[in-house]
Amino acid sequence: MSTYDAIIIGASIDGLATAGLLARAGRSVVVLEARTVLGGLAAPRTFHEGFTAPGILHDASRLHPEVVERLELDRHGLVRYSAPPVLLAVEDGDGIAMIQGRPEAGPDVDRFAAWRAWIDKVSPVVHRLLDEPPPPLDGSLPRLAWPAVRLGRAMRKLGGRTMTEFLRVPPMCAADWLNEWFRDDRLKAGLAGPAMEGLWGGPWSAGTAANLLFREAVAGPDVAGGPAALVEALEDSVRAAGVEIRTDARVTAIRCRDGRAAGVALERGDTVDASVVASALDPKTTILDLLSPLDVPPELAHDLTGWRCRGTTAKVHLAIEGPPPFVDGDGRPFDIARTGASLDDIERAFDAVKYGEFSEHPVLDVRVPSLVDPSLAPQDHHVVSIMAHFAPFELRAGWSDETRASFGRNVLKTLARHSPGIEDRIIEQELLTPVDLQSELGLRGGHVHHGEMGLDQMLSLRPNITCADHATPIQGLFLCGPGSHPGPNPWMGSARLAARCILKR
Repeated sequence: MSTYDAIIIGASIDGLATAGLLARAGRSVVVLEARTVLGGLAAPRTFHEGFTAPGILHDASRLHPEVVERLELDRHGLVRYSAPPVLLAVEDGDGIAMIQGRPEAGPDVDRFAAWRAWIDKVSPVVHRLLDEPPPPLDGSLPRLAWPAVRLGRAMRKLGGRTMTEFLRVPPMCAADWLNEWFRDDRLKAGLAGPAMEGLWGGPWSAGTAANLLFREAVAGPDVAGGPAALVEALEDSVRAAGVEIRTDARVTAIRCRDGRAAGVALERGDTVDASVVASALDPKTTILDLLSPLDVPPELAHDLTGWRCRGTTAKVHLAIEGPPPFVDGDGRPFDIARTGASLDDIERAFDAVKYGEFSEHPVLDVRVPSLVDPSLAPQDHHVVSIMAHFAPFELRAGWSDETRASFGRNVLKTLARHSPGIEDRIIEQELLTPVDLQSELGLRGGHVHHGEMGLDQMLSLRPNITCADHATPIQGLFLCGPGSHPGPNPWMGSARLAARCILKR
């Protein structure tokens, strides 16, 4: 039996970041990871000899800058780069090129600049909402007053018109918001597509504008080598800070004594003691599976039964030979491509999910990470990483070899329509459905963000009122994963707030 100041369950990005922040504050910390590799959804994945995907989640552009600085990740090997070339709504060789983060041509060039300027103007308020503990909804006026005053001051700086617009946008659907700004259907679809990740909805669903706004407001430089490179830098940083990391150490129970967390029990039979336990796992697994029912307040158990984590995203990895799949007329490669020629295309893709089916024409968010990091593939070959929406965890026909193969064909058929001839260059492919993500990575419902990002599962409601500030009703037990505030926007934001909460207690 070993004793520490803090135990972190799960060596995900948030788990490692929480451990590093606590260790740099002088706490003795151990990280317990069930798998043999670190990083969770950001772990590297060799899916064919010589071909490695840099994580299930492939967008590492939304890192919390304060955590990057405090953990000195740049000094530990993190390399970032700005605005890779992006091709939006490409089909039959036609699409909108985004260079340096802006459309290269089209009717909306000036409008895009104005849209981005508006987002930059409201970003301080967005960061205020995401960077601080959410306002309490428990009637505690003293706890509510000062955060409300600071938020009010930030909003007043926007001016009356901008403040009114800011309050109007989050409840909107993304389609209405984008239609107010832009004319080109391809640009609107290209901007909306990534914001559908982690949502049970399409661009015409109410509240989806909030997810789009939050993503755009926190976006920054991407990471060379993708999320796996972030994991490597985090590991180096937290080990340097004195954190102990144990792999193949699956936690089967959180032990409590006299109403507070006292440590954990491991699958192999031993125990680890600590006065603080912070879980980077999803809230349902942490509270309902790892705790004894006798230790969980009935109200908390009831609230979490309604926590929605219905995964709708599958992951596809391709090993291809020859040139990258997306190039312009001058041979310039695109690091990123997004399918869907209109908002209605995306909405129709989501429609299938409502009836327990996967989309015949899935919406694809495609990256070619080997363009930035050639070590991921052999020379003159490439890794293609695809987030494929919409494929429901609860498929009406059930996920089987047959349905998995059928959805895989839909993905490749959609990709081939946008990159002709690519099917003939595929050496190997890997498809992970939401069911695979649950069974292999422990993601409840196969949800990549530990819970849907609907308006009723954000801020003070993530995952519920009593756990919104990262502390649970069980003394000494905290939540530090993306199932807690502020979720996946920005990465490591939950770790920062959880560590701050722990250090105050």
